[in-house]
Amino acid sequence: LSKIHGEQQKVCTEKTDILAPTISSDKTVLSLPAKNILLVSLFSNYRQGLALFFAFLVTMFQNFKDAIETFELSDEDIDTAAVKELALASIFTLVIIVLIGLMTIPFIINLVRYYIKYYNFSIVKNITGNFSMQYGLFNKVNTIFNRDKIQFITFKQNQILKHFGIGILSLRQLVTNAAKEDKSSIVMPGIVLADRDKVYELAFPDPIFENTTELKPRIGLLINLFIKMLFFFGLLGIALYYIEFDTMLIYPAFLILLLATTIYNYLFYKNYRLIYNDNFIVKRYGVWNEKEIIIPMARVQGV
Repeated sequence: LSKIHGEQQKVCTEKTDILAPTISSDKTVLSLPAKNILLVSLFSNYRQGLALFFAFLVTMFQNFKDAIETFELSDEDIDTAAVKELALASIFTLVIIVLIGLMTIPFIINLVRYYIKYYNFSIVKNITGNFSMQYGLFNKVNTIFNRDKIQFITFKQNQILKHFGIGILSLRQLVTNAAKEDKSSIVMPGIVLADRDKVYELAFPDPIFENTTELKPRIGLLINLFIKMLFFFGLLGIALYYIEFDTMLIYPAFLILLLATTIYNYLFYKNYRLIYNDNFIVKRYGVWNEKEIIIPMARVQGV
Protein backbone atom coordinates (compact mmCIF):
# COMPACT_ATOMS: atom_id res chain seq x y z
CA LEU A 1 0.00 0.00 0.00
CA SER A 2 2.88 2.36 0.72
CA LYS A 3 4.22 1.70 -2.75
CA ILE A 4 0.82 2.33 -4.28
CA HIS A 5 0.11 5.56 -2.41
CA GLY A 6 3.59 6.97 -1.81
CA GLU A 7 5.59 6.06 -4.88
CA GLN A 8 3.09 6.40 -7.68
CA GLN A 9 5.52 8.03 -10.10
CA LYS A 10 8.10 5.32 -9.46
CA VAL A 11 5.51 2.63 -10.08
CA CYS A 12 4.63 4.19 -13.42
CA THR A 13 8.26 4.18 -14.60
CA GLU A 14 9.27 0.71 -13.38
CA LYS A 15 8.01 -2.72 -14.35
CA THR A 16 5.74 -3.84 -11.55
CA ASP A 17 2.52 -5.75 -10.99
CA ILE A 18 1.17 -3.10 -8.61
CA LEU A 19 -1.42 -0.85 -10.19
CA ALA A 20 -1.55 2.78 -9.13
CA PRO A 21 -4.84 3.84 -7.54
CA THR A 22 -5.16 6.84 -9.84
CA ILE A 23 -6.46 5.21 -13.00
CA SER A 24 -6.62 7.05 -16.28
CA SER A 25 -9.98 7.07 -17.98
CA ASP A 26 -8.70 5.25 -21.07
CA LYS A 27 -7.90 2.17 -18.94
CA THR A 28 -11.30 1.95 -17.29
CA VAL A 29 -13.10 -1.05 -18.71
CA LEU A 30 -16.46 -0.55 -17.02
CA SER A 31 -18.24 0.89 -14.02
CA LEU A 32 -21.52 -0.08 -12.42
CA PRO A 33 -24.11 2.72 -11.98
CA ALA A 34 -25.50 2.97 -8.47
CA LYS A 35 -29.08 2.79 -9.80
CA ASN A 36 -28.37 -0.60 -11.41
CA ILE A 37 -27.02 -2.00 -8.14
CA LEU A 38 -30.10 -0.63 -6.39
CA LEU A 39 -32.38 -2.35 -8.92
CA VAL A 40 -30.61 -5.65 -8.26
CA SER A 41 -31.09 -5.09 -4.53
CA LEU A 42 -34.81 -4.52 -5.06
CA PHE A 43 -35.58 -7.40 -7.42
CA SER A 44 -33.43 -10.42 -6.53
CA ASN A 45 -32.93 -13.15 -3.91
CA TYR A 46 -36.55 -13.25 -2.74
CA ARG A 47 -36.30 -16.94 -1.88
CA GLN A 48 -33.61 -16.19 0.68
CA GLY A 49 -35.69 -13.36 2.09
CA LEU A 50 -38.73 -15.62 2.28
CA ALA A 51 -36.75 -18.29 4.13
CA LEU A 52 -35.39 -15.74 6.61
CA PHE A 53 -38.85 -14.26 7.13
CA PHE A 54 -40.40 -17.64 7.95
CA ALA A 55 -37.42 -18.42 10.19
CA PHE A 56 -38.21 -15.18 12.02
CA LEU A 57 -41.87 -16.18 12.44
CA VAL A 58 -40.92 -19.64 13.71
CA THR A 59 -38.50 -18.08 16.19
CA MET A 60 -41.18 -15.68 17.47
CA PHE A 61 -43.65 -18.55 17.85
CA GLN A 62 -41.10 -20.65 19.71
CA ASN A 63 -40.27 -17.77 22.05
CA PHE A 64 -43.98 -17.25 22.75
CA LYS A 65 -44.38 -20.94 23.47
CA ASP A 66 -41.34 -20.92 25.78
CA ALA A 67 -42.78 -17.94 27.64
CA ILE A 68 -46.04 -19.80 28.27
CA GLU A 69 -44.12 -22.82 29.57
CA THR A 70 -41.85 -20.63 31.70
CA PHE A 71 -44.75 -18.88 33.44
CA GLU A 72 -46.69 -22.18 33.61
CA LEU A 73 -49.80 -20.72 32.02
CA SER A 74 -52.70 -23.10 31.47
CA ASP A 75 -55.73 -22.89 29.22
CA GLU A 76 -57.72 -21.50 32.13
CA ASP A 77 -55.26 -18.62 32.48
CA ILE A 78 -55.58 -17.69 28.81
CA ASP A 79 -58.87 -16.60 27.33
CA THR A 80 -58.67 -18.78 24.23
CA ALA A 81 -61.83 -17.34 22.71
CA ALA A 82 -60.51 -13.81 23.11
CA VAL A 83 -57.22 -14.80 21.49
CA LYS A 84 -59.04 -16.33 18.52
CA GLU A 85 -61.24 -13.26 18.17
CA LEU A 86 -58.20 -11.01 18.26
CA ALA A 87 -56.44 -13.17 15.65
CA LEU A 88 -59.44 -13.04 13.30
CA ALA A 89 -59.80 -9.30 13.76
CA SER A 90 -56.14 -8.68 12.95
CA ILE A 91 -55.87 -11.11 10.01
CA PHE A 92 -55.85 -8.24 7.50
CA THR A 93 -53.09 -6.45 9.38
CA LEU A 94 -51.12 -9.70 9.56
CA VAL A 95 -51.38 -10.14 5.80
CA ILE A 96 -50.11 -6.59 5.24
CA ILE A 97 -47.20 -7.20 7.63
CA VAL A 98 -46.32 -10.44 5.83
CA LEU A 99 -46.35 -8.72 2.42
CA ILE A 100 -44.21 -5.84 3.69
CA GLY A 101 -41.82 -8.33 5.26
CA LEU A 102 -41.53 -10.28 2.03
CA MET A 103 -40.64 -7.07 0.21
CA THR A 104 -38.33 -5.40 2.72
CA ILE A 105 -36.30 -8.30 4.11
CA PRO A 106 -34.71 -9.32 0.76
CA PHE A 107 -34.12 -5.64 0.01
CA ILE A 108 -32.31 -5.05 3.31
CA ILE A 109 -30.21 -8.19 2.79
CA ASN A 110 -29.30 -7.12 -0.74
CA LEU A 111 -28.45 -3.60 0.37
CA VAL A 112 -25.69 -5.04 2.53
CA ARG A 113 -24.77 -7.79 0.09
CA TYR A 114 -24.68 -5.71 -3.09
CA TYR A 115 -25.24 -1.97 -2.75
CA ILE A 116 -23.01 -1.19 0.23
CA LYS A 117 -20.31 -3.72 -0.63
CA TYR A 118 -20.06 -3.09 -4.39
CA TYR A 119 -21.00 0.60 -4.52
CA ASN A 120 -19.07 2.60 -7.14
CA PHE A 121 -17.66 -0.58 -8.66
CA SER A 122 -15.10 -0.04 -11.42
CA ILE A 123 -12.81 -2.41 -13.25
CA VAL A 124 -9.63 -1.69 -15.21
CA LYS A 125 -7.05 -3.74 -17.03
CA ASN A 126 -3.36 -3.31 -16.25
CA ILE A 127 -0.37 -3.95 -18.47
CA THR A 128 -0.03 -7.59 -17.39
CA GLY A 129 -3.59 -8.37 -18.40
CA ASN A 130 -4.95 -8.69 -14.86
CA PHE A 131 -8.13 -7.12 -13.56
CA SER A 132 -7.95 -4.33 -11.03
CA MET A 133 -11.24 -3.78 -9.24
CA GLN A 134 -12.26 -1.00 -6.89
CA TYR A 135 -15.51 -0.92 -4.96
CA GLY A 136 -17.16 -0.25 -1.61
CA LEU A 137 -19.29 2.44 0.01
CA PHE A 138 -17.73 2.56 3.48
CA ASN A 139 -14.93 0.00 3.18
CA LYS A 140 -13.03 0.78 -0.02
CA VAL A 141 -11.52 -2.30 -1.63
CA ASN A 142 -8.78 -2.39 -4.24
CA THR A 143 -7.98 -5.82 -5.58
CA ILE A 144 -6.16 -7.40 -8.49
CA PHE A 145 -7.88 -10.44 -9.95
CA ASN A 146 -5.62 -12.57 -12.13
CA ARG A 147 -7.55 -13.79 -15.13
CA ASP A 148 -5.32 -16.88 -15.39
CA LYS A 149 -6.84 -18.07 -12.11
CA ILE A 150 -10.50 -17.56 -13.04
CA GLN A 151 -12.16 -20.94 -12.61
CA PHE A 152 -15.56 -20.03 -13.99
CA ILE A 153 -17.92 -17.12 -14.61
CA THR A 154 -21.61 -17.08 -13.73
CA PHE A 155 -24.17 -14.64 -15.14
CA LYS A 156 -27.71 -14.70 -13.78
CA GLN A 157 -30.83 -12.61 -14.08
CA ASN A 158 -34.50 -13.03 -13.30
CA GLN A 159 -37.32 -11.86 -15.55
CA ILE A 160 -37.55 -8.44 -13.88
CA LEU A 161 -33.81 -7.75 -14.22
CA LYS A 162 -34.00 -9.10 -17.78
CA HIS A 163 -36.59 -6.41 -18.53
CA PHE A 164 -34.12 -3.75 -17.37
CA GLY A 165 -31.28 -5.32 -19.37
CA ILE A 166 -29.05 -5.98 -16.34
CA GLY A 167 -27.88 -9.00 -14.37
CA ILE A 168 -25.41 -10.28 -11.79
CA LEU A 169 -21.98 -11.43 -12.96
CA SER A 170 -19.75 -13.48 -10.64
CA LEU A 171 -16.08 -14.31 -11.15
CA ARG A 172 -14.80 -17.36 -9.30
CA GLN A 173 -11.05 -17.58 -8.72
CA LEU A 174 -9.17 -20.79 -8.12
CA VAL A 175 -7.59 -20.77 -4.65
CA THR A 176 -5.38 -23.35 -2.98
CA ASN A 177 -5.71 -21.93 0.54
CA ALA A 178 -9.03 -22.85 2.15
CA ALA A 179 -8.73 -19.84 4.48
CA LYS A 180 -9.11 -17.52 1.48
CA GLU A 181 -12.21 -19.26 0.16
CA ASP A 182 -14.48 -16.33 1.03
CA LYS A 183 -12.24 -14.00 -1.04
CA SER A 184 -12.22 -16.22 -4.11
CA SER A 185 -15.19 -14.59 -5.84
CA ILE A 186 -16.08 -11.11 -7.05
CA VAL A 187 -19.68 -10.14 -7.81
CA MET A 188 -20.75 -7.43 -10.27
CA PRO A 189 -24.42 -6.63 -9.53
CA GLY A 190 -26.32 -4.55 -12.07
CA ILE A 191 -23.98 -5.12 -15.00
CA VAL A 192 -25.44 -4.42 -18.44
CA LEU A 193 -25.15 -6.97 -21.25
CA ALA A 194 -22.57 -4.97 -23.22
CA ASP A 195 -20.27 -4.75 -20.18
CA ARG A 196 -20.85 -8.45 -19.49
CA ASP A 197 -19.46 -9.24 -22.94
CA LYS A 198 -16.44 -7.01 -22.21
CA VAL A 199 -15.72 -9.00 -19.06
CA TYR A 200 -16.00 -12.22 -21.06
CA GLU A 201 -13.40 -10.94 -23.52
CA LEU A 202 -11.06 -9.74 -20.78
CA ALA A 203 -11.34 -12.91 -18.75
CA PHE A 204 -10.84 -15.31 -21.66
CA PRO A 205 -8.69 -14.40 -24.69
CA ASP A 206 -10.25 -17.18 -26.77
CA PRO A 207 -13.76 -16.66 -28.19
CA ILE A 208 -16.36 -18.40 -26.04
CA PHE A 209 -19.19 -18.86 -28.52
CA GLU A 210 -17.22 -19.67 -31.66
CA ASN A 211 -17.59 -23.10 -33.35
CA THR A 212 -19.82 -24.33 -30.55
CA THR A 213 -21.96 -27.44 -30.30
CA GLU A 214 -25.27 -27.25 -28.45
CA LEU A 215 -26.68 -30.22 -26.56
CA LYS A 216 -30.32 -30.48 -25.51
CA PRO A 217 -31.48 -32.82 -22.74
CA ARG A 218 -33.22 -36.03 -23.67
CA ILE A 219 -36.87 -36.60 -22.87
CA GLY A 220 -35.76 -38.76 -19.93
CA LEU A 221 -35.03 -35.60 -17.94
CA LEU A 222 -38.63 -34.43 -18.32
CA ILE A 223 -39.98 -37.88 -17.48
CA ASN A 224 -37.78 -37.98 -14.38
CA LEU A 225 -39.08 -34.58 -13.24
CA PHE A 226 -42.70 -35.62 -13.76
CA ILE A 227 -42.25 -38.91 -11.88
CA LYS A 228 -40.81 -37.06 -8.88
CA MET A 229 -43.59 -34.48 -9.09
CA LEU A 230 -46.37 -37.09 -9.23
CA PHE A 231 -44.82 -39.02 -6.34
CA PHE A 232 -44.68 -35.89 -4.18
CA PHE A 233 -48.21 -34.75 -5.01
CA GLY A 234 -49.51 -38.29 -4.58
CA LEU A 235 -48.21 -38.40 -1.02
CA LEU A 236 -49.51 -34.89 -0.38
CA GLY A 237 -52.96 -35.82 -1.72
CA ILE A 238 -53.13 -38.90 0.52
CA ALA A 239 -52.13 -36.82 3.55
CA LEU A 240 -54.79 -34.19 2.78
CA TYR A 241 -57.41 -36.92 2.38
CA TYR A 242 -56.93 -38.11 5.96
CA ILE A 243 -56.66 -34.62 7.44
CA GLU A 244 -59.82 -32.61 7.99
CA PHE A 245 -59.55 -29.49 5.86
CA ASP A 246 -62.01 -27.32 4.03
CA THR A 247 -62.01 -29.06 0.64
CA MET A 248 -63.41 -25.95 -1.04
CA LEU A 249 -60.11 -24.21 -0.33
CA ILE A 250 -57.52 -26.97 -0.17
CA TYR A 251 -58.18 -28.88 -3.39
CA PRO A 252 -58.34 -25.85 -5.72
CA ALA A 253 -55.03 -24.69 -4.23
CA PHE A 254 -53.70 -28.24 -4.62
CA LEU A 255 -54.64 -28.29 -8.33
CA ILE A 256 -53.18 -24.82 -8.94
CA LEU A 257 -49.91 -25.87 -7.32
CA LEU A 258 -49.85 -29.05 -9.41
CA LEU A 259 -50.41 -27.07 -12.61
CA ALA A 260 -47.73 -24.52 -11.69
CA THR A 261 -45.21 -27.29 -10.93
CA THR A 262 -46.01 -29.00 -14.24
CA ILE A 263 -45.40 -25.78 -16.18
CA TYR A 264 -42.20 -25.11 -14.22
CA ASN A 265 -40.79 -28.59 -14.95
CA TYR A 266 -41.56 -28.25 -18.65
CA LEU A 267 -39.91 -24.83 -18.90
CA PHE A 268 -36.89 -26.10 -16.95
CA TYR A 269 -36.52 -28.96 -19.43
CA LYS A 270 -37.02 -26.64 -22.41
CA ASN A 271 -34.46 -24.04 -21.27
CA TYR A 272 -31.74 -26.50 -20.21
CA ARG A 273 -28.72 -26.33 -22.56
CA LEU A 274 -25.09 -27.40 -22.63
CA ILE A 275 -22.87 -25.57 -25.13
CA TYR A 276 -19.22 -26.39 -25.71
CA ASN A 277 -16.24 -26.00 -28.03
CA ASP A 278 -12.56 -26.90 -27.74
CA ASN A 279 -11.94 -24.33 -24.99
CA PHE A 280 -15.13 -23.80 -22.99
CA ILE A 281 -18.18 -25.45 -21.46
CA VAL A 282 -21.28 -23.25 -21.14
CA LYS A 283 -24.29 -24.36 -19.11
CA ARG A 284 -27.61 -22.50 -19.38
CA TYR A 285 -30.64 -23.30 -17.25
CA GLY A 286 -33.41 -21.80 -15.16
CA VAL A 287 -37.02 -20.67 -15.43
CA TRP A 288 -37.59 -17.48 -13.44
CA ASN A 289 -33.91 -17.13 -12.55
CA GLU A 290 -31.86 -17.78 -15.68
CA LYS A 291 -28.18 -18.69 -15.24
CA GLU A 292 -25.25 -19.01 -17.60
CA ILE A 293 -22.06 -20.67 -16.31
CA ILE A 294 -18.87 -20.48 -18.40
CA ILE A 295 -16.07 -22.92 -17.52
CA PRO A 296 -12.71 -22.92 -19.32
CA MET A 297 -11.72 -26.49 -20.21
CA ALA A 298 -8.11 -26.02 -19.11
CA ARG A 299 -9.18 -25.27 -15.53
CA VAL A 300 -11.63 -28.08 -14.92
CA GLN A 301 -10.59 -29.79 -11.70
CA GLY A 302 -12.81 -32.84 -11.88
CA VAL A 303 -15.56 -34.59 -13.83
